Amino acid sequence: MSQERRHNQRFPMHQVASIILRGGETCRAIGKNISSGGAFFVCDRQLTVDSEVEVILVLPAEVTHTESKRASCLSKVLRVNPASKKGRFGTAVAFHEYRLP
Repeated sequence: MSQERRHNQRFPMHQVASIILRGGETCRAIGKNISSGGAFFVCDRQLTVDSEVEVILVLPAEVTHTESKRASCLSKVLRVNPASKKGRFGTAVAFHEYRLP
């Protein structure tokens, strides 16, 4: 049995986010769950584990503890699950820094 490694409560999330890669290339992702420490997305593109990315999304009130806010989150790709039959990759990221416009 594997030990749970998450430190923050996760909340369901069903929204589109943009993931900006080094070099400025952007890919579209659909959020599945989020916490104050990171999120899990489904992407049409396979990202590289340990790469640094910028995630642009709306943080829900459960994460901000006030109201939903648009944010840019500097993040690190922690895990990429193999492609599904639809060619999408499950991607876990850890947030390192939040930027609110």
